[in-house]
Amino acid sequence: MLLGGQSGAVGLTRSHAKHIAGGLGGSGPEALYRIPVQPSMDGNTVDPDIERGHFMKNALMTEGTLGFLSSTIRTRLSAITGQAS
Repeated sequence: MLLGGQSGAVGLTRSHAKHIAGGLGGSGPEALYRIPVQPSMDGNTVDPDIERGHFMKNALMTEGTLGFLSSTIRTRLSAITGQAS
């Protein structure tokens, strides 16, 4: 709540009939979480093996994407300059 009992919602006005109506279409993104396999005694629910697996998956996806992007840029540069590879 804001001062004076005002809510944080902001109304949007359309200046043209073909503009898309604005507004909040929900309560926002949902929280994502995992149910811990085996929480530790101190309440820490982070599983290093699962986190390491996600890290490796992201690293491989990033490497693949960068390799593809590098190849595409190299191909376009050779097409622009007229050089055969």
